[in-house]
Amino acid sequence: MVDRDANVRRVLGALLLCGLLCGGHVEAAQADSRLDRVWSFLETLPPLTARFVQQEPDGTLRKGWIAVSPPGRARIEYEPPDNTVLVANGTYLVYHNPDAGQTAHFLLDQLPLRVLFEGRRPTADDNLQILQVAERNEFLVVRIAALDDDGVQIPGWIELVFLQEPFGLAGWKLVDVQQRSTVVVLEDLAAAEFAAHDMFSLSDDMIQRGDLWRGPWAQRRVLPGNPRGIR
Repeated sequence: MVDRDANVRRVLGALLLCGLLCGGHVEAAQADSRLDRVWSFLETLPPLTARFVQQEPDGTLRKGWIAVSPPGRARIEYEPPDNTVLVANGTYLVYHNPDAGQTAHFLLDQLPLRVLFEGRRPTADDNLQILQVAERNEFLVVRIAALDDDGVQIPGWIELVFLQEPFGLAGWKLVDVQQRSTVVVLEDLAAAEFAAHDMFSLSDDMIQRGDLWRGPWAQRRVLPGNPRGIR
């Protein structure tokens, strides 16, 4: 028997790596209807969690977990021993790697990734640009870039990938300033309720205490620069 899920992941992985450069572009009139379907899906997306497999630009694979609660909030954690955490709090995307002692804050307004967290149709004030819409086999791919305040495209983009039947988010590809691609394939999407009041927080105090984890793994506290963690 063919493992359909495994086959879909293989096809999706190939699609994400190939992206819109492989053709399959949708005509303008059809693109509008496809985008209406995308925005309607994102507008009705409930709070959710999912597992994912992430392929780095060098081909390395990482497994992780994501929680999303529109508007604008998300948390990403990785399978141990990877201690990296990312949290979107509605204004910033906070990146923290305690092993390297690195923390960075990125304005969500400058990241096309935020379209996944907003839970609504983008407006002209959102400084987002739809670059291309394409269909490849059973997938719909939408390439989106962020614009600066002068309307100039910020280098890099995201390609959202949707399975068309049944319609749903399957993954995405992020392309950075140096044209390096990071591919994410989603698995086990499920609606969720988040009881922790700080699920979508990553404050300086939490970082200093090593209080980083809200995901599915039983993690020990990890202080900045202390990769072995503390109990």
